[in-house]
Amino acid sequence: MFVYWGKYMQAKQVETKLNQALIDMLVSSGEQLTDSVSASIVDRGRDVIPDLIAIMIDDELAMSDAPGNGSVPIHAVSLLQRLNAVEAAEPMFQVLSRCDMMDVLYSTLISALESFGAPIIEIALNAYAIAEDSDQRCAIASVLAGIHIRDPRIFSILLHVLQEEVESGACDLGEYGDPAALP
Repeated sequence: MFVYWGKYMQAKQVETKLNQALIDMLVSSGEQLTDSVSASIVDRGRDVIPDLIAIMIDDELAMSDAPGNGSVPIHAVSLLQRLNAVEAAEPMFQVLSRCDMMDVLYSTLISALESFGAPIIEIALNAYAIAEDSDQRCAIASVLAGIHIRDPRIFSILLHVLQEEVESGACDLGEYGDPAALP
């Protein structure tokens, strides 16, 4: 499989071959990522980030009948968050666009993306601009609200989501915390 990972991969084509040893470690952790597995992977440093991204974007590993019962991509996202892998934001948004909001992977992605903070604002704004439906826009708006950075572009998006999806938009504006949203 060939994938472009935007600026992270400097727009060069990269073959993504899944690291089976890493997958086996994540599977061995079970449904909850254990501290020992997490520490042993994080100790590898930033070199493991491309492998974790490849695992995260693999749809087959997210299936409930996959090794680890679908928890392997969730663990990969958690580890990318621990590594503060801002370069994983673009593929995270791509995976988020395919997730159902009831999936554990969905909430894990939202949390990880929010934790990256200001460095992902432009990536999030670009993801919002190309979002294909209301669910995708709501997910991205949730991330933007959770970053807690005041930006008129974010505020405008949150107001737009409020018009599309009142409940989600109201929650996001509350999370964002800007008093300008009160009227």
